[in-house]
Amino acid sequence: MLKFLGVMIVVGVMTMFVTQFFTKNNTGMFSYVADMANPFVKVEDVYGKLPEKPSESWKDAANGGMDYGYNIDTVSESGEKRTVQITSFGSELNADDSLLKVSIKGQYVRKYEVINQESVPKSVLEKMGGNNE
Repeated sequence: MLKFLGVMIVVGVMTMFVTQFFTKNNTGMFSYVADMANPFVKVEDVYGKLPEKPSESWKDAANGGMDYGYNIDTVSESGEKRTVQITSFGSELNADDSLLKVSIKGQYVRKYEVINQESVPKSVLEKMGGNNE
């Protein structure tokens, strides 16, 4: 019984470790939940430009309003590119060339905030294509 339990623990740890490589750039719910729970996925800040239109929208089950999902191409300070999805509940976001700082844990978005260009590290701006104003 202990041998079986040991094997199950090893398989579980290996699965969590490997999962982080399959969830990158996948904006689906499985990736979101898997990365949120996975202790091997690190928390980091990434930067991106808010697209003009949402990638998807759906009716909110709680209040009947509309919610909006935006797929954002982001860049980390180390130069790694990743697509993440942020959600706006109840209204579309104003895309007026907004730059975002997104705190992520893999595909799980912990929080995001609108920032000005001066708040974006120079190395990130270069990877994003230079001047965004």
